[in-house]
Amino acid sequence: MTTYLIEVDKLLIPALLSLLRLSPVIYAGELAGHKFLITSVRTGETEIFLMNPDTGDAINLTRSPDSEERYPCFSPDGRQVAFTSNRNGTYNLYVMNIDGSNHRQLTYGTNKMGAVYPNFSPDGKKIVYANQVGEALEQFICDANGCNVRQLTHLSMITCPAAWSPDGKWISMRVTDNAFWRDKELMEKTYREKRGDKRPVWIIRPDGSNPHVVETLRYQCAIDGSRPAWKPE
Repeated sequence: MTTYLIEVDKLLIPALLSLLRLSPVIYAGELAGHKFLITSVRTGETEIFLMNPDTGDAINLTRSPDSEERYPCFSPDGRQVAFTSNRNGTYNLYVMNIDGSNHRQLTYGTNKMGAVYPNFSPDGKKIVYANQVGEALEQFICDANGCNVRQLTHLSMITCPAAWSPDGKWISMRVTDNAFWRDKELMEKTYREKRGDKRPVWIIRPDGSNPHVVETLRYQCAIDGSRPAWKPE
């Protein structure tokens, strides 16, 4: 079974399914056995669903009323899902089985932003995620069971989201010096200026060594959907 990760609002799900079914190439059995992992508010809460794109069936994996579950990420073997939840009052990192069972809390922070954007290492043994340090958002890394938490970056800036290289030797991320999206005037100014150094791509070793810029990605200032993914080997 092949699995994919996609975040989509509930209003877009019918359109997504219609698009998939309208394509004769895709619909001709090519999606059989595949699964999507989505975040949706279709129940009135922000929950994580496992979706069958061939049938349209969606299974609520989190079922946590009065809380928000976001940023799901499959483990490499497809057996576990890491995600962020505020079910205990603040956003922290959790892991569950692919069928929605055995929810385990990995972090126990009390800051405003919490642990967000988790991503499993290629061997499934580590998870990298962003967490608040003062007014900054730094990268952290822990074992897949939540042990051995350590701060990976010390840039005093906003770093997110992170992605592992296929060989597990590097971690990439976008970095910005301020949360310009929180202020309307500053956001408009940022998008108008299109500074090439506003949200560059950095890479760093998993042990925290050798952090440096590799690409400025001029004209790409958005905070959402900007994980610098690696090409598979």
